[in-house]
Amino acid sequence: MTGDVRAARPNWIREKPANVAFTGFLPEDDYAGLMRAADVVLVLTTHDHTMQRGGYEAVALGKPLVTSDWGLLRETFSRGTIHVRNEPAAIANGLRQAIANRDTLAVEMQRLGTERRALFATRLASLVEMIDGATPFERPLRATV
Repeated sequence: MTGDVRAARPNWIREKPANVAFTGFLPEDDYAGLMRAADVVLVLTTHDHTMQRGGYEAVALGKPLVTSDWGLLRETFSRGTIHVRNEPAAIANGLRQAIANRDTLAVEMQRLGTERRALFATRLASLVEMIDGATPFERPLRATV
């Protein structure tokens, strides 16, 4: 588990399962290596309408994702993902499903990544076209550095 554990309950640290390691924050290369080596990425939130960088990292790497069952996350991570209730049994079951189906989920996640990149390119091209087509008085001022 990555991230800052200073806010974690002390008993979570003391009573962690043997197969859990708390890495703290990692240098970027170490974090990227850890993500590449993972079979499945788990990213949870208790807040609706929260976007997850870890979820996008799973997409970028083509890794199966287990994430919280919120509408926005279902819409964004529509393939290669197991959505779970934020309850221990549901999370454990979702992880088991993701591991058992990791090859199929990885293919789906790679497809989702391709779709998301194509959508981004289309939207970016549309935005550039709108800006380039604006009259001088409609164009936003561009900052110079």
